[in-house]
Amino acid sequence: MKKYFSTIILLIFNNLAVFSQTNISGKITDKDTNEIIGALISEINSQNKTFSDLEGNFNLSVSDSSLIKISFVGYKDTIIKSADLQDIAVILQQIEIDDNVLIIDDSHNVNIYALGYYADYKYMPYGISFGYFRPHLLKKLKSAMISSFVKTNFENNYNLNLYFSYFDLIKLRKYSASLGINYNYSKIEINTISADIEDVNLLLGNTFYKKFNFWTGVIFRKQNYEVQKSEIGYYFTSNYSFSKLNNAIYSSISVFNNYYEYSFTFTQGLSKTRNNLRNMYILLNFSQYKYYNELNFGLDYSISR
Repeated sequence: MKKYFSTIILLIFNNLAVFSQTNISGKITDKDTNEIIGALISEINSQNKTFSDLEGNFNLSVSDSSLIKISFVGYKDTIIKSADLQDIAVILQQIEIDDNVLIIDDSHNVNIYALGYYADYKYMPYGISFGYFRPHLLKKLKSAMISSFVKTNFENNYNLNLYFSYFDLIKLRKYSASLGINYNYSKIEINTISADIEDVNLLLGNTFYKKFNFWTGVIFRKQNYEVQKSEIGYYFTSNYSFSKLNNAIYSSISVFNNYYEYSFTFTQGLSKTRNNLRNMYILLNFSQYKYYNELNFGLDYSISR
């Protein structure tokens, strides 16, 4: 009896060892401390895996004493013990290749899709938003993002917005520059106001220390309110991200000849899966325009594939 009892105890401890889990985390960068987006972090001899997020961070629950492989196209694979991956920076070494050789490998790349609701509660309460982020495929290709939204009241008000940005046109250790273009069309009939407004924004983005962004640009506006009119304005916006809190704040102002418009936005990430492949965000925006103001609410669900 004593022998059987000892055997049972031994089996229990063996099973606990097999199923014992540990949480690994860290940040994937290159030798210049630039974050690597979409690096594959996988547990060897397992289907367990995740990808680094937009800031190079990752988090994954793995078995104790397992080996973790980190890989990304154009860089050497790195294998590390799970016990050594506790909130550390992992620096990947770039593969030295001939500049005339083109490497195409999509296996470790991540596309980020976002779909959600975005609308003004009073004047245009129905809306939908879409976003798509594409990290670089090749060694010299930069990242790009496309986003859009449409909102309406299905009567006389609607707003269409299209946005494209091209990131890291210039990339230094503590600074990067990006380009963007934004198209916005609004048709509004509010009280005694009836107007058609069409904007095209050309933007230059500046990012400092990978957290603070400042964009400047020119707005080409056509509007039909009482009389048809074209004008040029100047656009300024800034935002700061709090990565540990998973939120960000934005502010912007558009300055024209005899008036200005402004907005404030707050975003908050609600939840992440353990593989960082899905996330949900809420967004609150107040915008003051020349003729009226809006209080917009958004709810976005994003998935990485």
